[in-house]
Amino acid sequence: MRKKILVTGASGYLAAWIVRELLAKGYIVHGTVRTLSDREKLQHLFRLQHQFPNQLKLFTADLLVPYSFDDAMSGCSMVIHTASPYFLEKPENFQEQLLLPAVDGTLNVLTSVERTREVTRVIITS
Repeated sequence: MRKKILVTGASGYLAAWIVRELLAKGYIVHGTVRTLSDREKLQHLFRLQHQFPNQLKLFTADLLVPYSFDDAMSGCSMVIHTASPYFLEKPENFQEQLLLPAVDGTLNVLTSVERTREVTRVIITS
């Protein structure tokens, strides 16, 4: 049985490369995204699903919603947490719009890790 790895924020630039490398090495990847309805933003992930059949499963999760990562994390032995708020323009309130959601989101991911027995390793990039 192949290892399952969760990559949070799978639609992001860094995460997309991580997902690609994991798939190429034969891992099963669970990727989280904010919404599955933005097909244009997720096109690169859909191409990877086609290129690596039955290896990439996408889940919706929200950094600010406790336990929203539980389903995606189920059965995974590792979590690579890349999800973090990102702005092209300077946010009006750095602490409220960027820092607090990044910290709270990481804490929410770690709370899900604590609830998932299979996870033995966590990598945090944000």
